[in-house]
Amino acid sequence: MSSENPILNSPYDEPKLHYATDPDGSLNYNDIRDIKNQLIEKIINLQVDFMKIVPIFAPYLHSFKFGNSPDELNRLFDMWTDTVQLYDYFKINSDVLKYEKIGIDEAITQTIEYANLLYDLLSENRANLDDLFQVLSNYSSCIKFLPKYKSKKRWLRLYAIKIDSNYYVITGGAIKQSQEMRGHPLTREELKKLEQCRNFLIDYDVFDSDSLMDFVEFEF
Repeated sequence: MSSENPILNSPYDEPKLHYATDPDGSLNYNDIRDIKNQLIEKIINLQVDFMKIVPIFAPYLHSFKFGNSPDELNRLFDMWTDTVQLYDYFKINSDVLKYEKIGIDEAITQTIEYANLLYDLLSENRANLDDLFQVLSNYSSCIKFLPKYKSKKRWLRLYAIKIDSNYYVITGGAIKQSQEMRGHPLTREELKKLEQCRNFLIDYDVFDSDSLMDFVEFEF
């Protein structure tokens, strides 16, 4: 094909080919691309750019990172130790405090205390994380491949995928002060994200500590 005769596809069929573009935006008539392959490549690149896995306490504890936001573990601990963010949260969700019978100020103080304790436990027991995580639910205990786990300190929850013995990837977390919080929109969103992260690991063949290390090394 050439600029004199630039038509690549039949007007009666689904288009399959397109011209590449040069850096200045003009069509390169000498570079013909397959549309399907290009779309697949773009989708894969978008997924990798959008979701990453970063080491926290290498090689055992890792965390998902979404887009330009901080990784999930640091995002949560930043929020759980920020008095302004905690005040806004408990102000909006003040009804959950009735189960603890405390006010907002005390809830903020305790949340910061529990967050610091939980972070220290993760750091000090990085090689023995199985002691800090438990299966998310009775249903999750039936799943042997990339099972869903949680770590908790009082009402703080960290959600994770267990990759191998003592190897975990954090997917998110929540403040869960009662069983009723299971239906809270934020909790539902975190559990949905947990499933999305598990599917991501499956898609990229991350299933044990070796494949996790390979994936993280490839990303960096």
